[in-house]
Amino acid sequence: MTKRYNALASHGEAQRSKKGGPGRKSKAPTTLEQGISDAAKKYCLFHHLWVLPLLFPIKARPDVDPRDLSRWQSSEGQTIAEQAELYQMLPSELHKSLTTFPEFSRIFSKAMTEERANIVKNIKDVSVDLFSELDIKATLFSGDKALKALDPTLLGLLKKPSDSQYTQLSPILFAHPTEI
Repeated sequence: MTKRYNALASHGEAQRSKKGGPGRKSKAPTTLEQGISDAAKKYCLFHHLWVLPLLFPIKARPDVDPRDLSRWQSSEGQTIAEQAELYQMLPSELHKSLTTFPEFSRIFSKAMTEERANIVKNIKDVSVDLFSELDIKATLFSGDKALKALDPTLLGLLKKPSDSQYTQLSPILFAHPTEI
């Protein structure tokens, strides 16, 4: 009976593989795709959580300083500065692919979306610990959104109403804690 079950199971697996069903083996990412994905995760974690809509395609390395404050004066200036920042943070072996590989933006955006979801999940998982010093109820983060909008402690963190004061942050966040 066991032999017969195993034979049927392997036959079913082979049929699903041919049809592209759940048993289908997924194509392993190439070295280039993996490099793009890794760079996107780094970009999401250290630079921006979202890809600007006009970030891609990048034709050539933008000749602009991404730290220049004038970049905020127009949406076009911001897009060019974001492109320069992306180009600057990418490893040099991905520079050519950024401008020539047609799937770059799709792979990059997909990896950023996945990484952002991971970041948000991790923050939600530790939100109770993050806000434990502020005496915020643990159920507030897992409950109804309407409760969050009415909670005076959270509203104080958002500086609403205006007579609330900001909670003093941990001195470890600053180079010179006495100058907070």
